[in-house]
Amino acid sequence: MLKHTAFNGSHMDDMVFEGSLNDCAFENCGFLRVTFQNATLVNTFFKNSKLKSIKFINCQADRMTYEFLKSGKADLGGITLV
Repeated sequence: MLKHTAFNGSHMDDMVFEGSLNDCAFENCGFLRVTFQNATLVNTFFKNSKLKSIKFINCQADRMTYEFLKSGKADLGGITLV
């Protein structure tokens, strides 16, 4: 579980996030082969212009997090709303 965690200007390669992410922020991060799998994202901000390379598998997100991902053009196929 990640809670109240901020990633600022980080470059993430070959990573898998699982479990709960609550009140987290990804700001100006680079993503390469990053997967969120069996994860629940609540009140999590993605302040990046490009989120196309992130893969979501069997994830859940609240409406606010979903809208941040949508505005970053993430593939939302693996996400359901909580």
